[in-house]
Amino acid sequence: MDAKDSELQLLARYGQNDCVMALGRKNYLFAGADCGGERAAAIYSLIGTAKLNDIDPEAYLRYVLAHIAEHPVNRIDELLPWNVAAHLVCVALAA
Repeated sequence: MDAKDSELQLLARYGQNDCVMALGRKNYLFAGADCGGERAAAIYSLIGTAKLNDIDPEAYLRYVLAHIAEHPVNRIDELLPWNVAAHLVCVALAA
């Protein structure tokens, strides 16, 4: 049996047909400094984590940036995507 007869044909390479744009990688080369690359990586990580938790990244970042100034530093974990998700759902339903 060859590949033409098979109903299930595997891709030549995993993710070959994905249409998702990869953030990061060589973008870090253009950050200007190491600390800039580290900050960009942190932002990309927050955006990726929000997406994995089915949260709109823009709404999440908008909420965090609006609340982080008066938020106590010892309770910063309350602003992580999975802790903010319930509040964002309530806000979306109210709108």
